[in-house]
Amino acid sequence: MNPPFGTKPFSTSTENQDELCLSGIDMHFLNYARQLAQHSIYSLHKTSTRDHIYKKAKDWNMKIDVLAVLQFDIPKLEKKRPNRKISTASNAPLKSIEVDFIRFEIKDNADD
Repeated sequence: MNPPFGTKPFSTSTENQDELCLSGIDMHFLNYARQLAQHSIYSLHKTSTRDHIYKKAKDWNMKIDVLAVLQFDIPKLEKKRPNRKISTASNAPLKSIEVDFIRFEIKDNADD
C-alpha cells in the first residue's frame, strides 16, 4: 500500500535517487503497481489530489472507488538544513493530513 507521501519535491544526498524523489512519486508507485496487480490496488492519496487521481485512473483504464476519507498522522519534518544529511522525525510533532483510501480495479481490456 502506498502512504500519502510524494506530493512535494524533496532533495536526497545522491544523484541516483533524485529522479525517484521528485513530486508525484505516488503516481510512479501506482503506475508500477498496476503493472504487477491482477485485480486491485489499494492506496492512500491526499484528498486534495482526488481529481488528478481520477484522471490518471481513467488514462490507465482503471476503475476507482474512494472507500473512505481518513485523517492520516505523519511526522512533521523540518526543512533540511545544509549541514544535515537527512531529516529525522523520531520526536517530531504529528501533522494530520486528509487522505482518500482508494481501491483501483484493473479493468479487463475485453470489457471496453
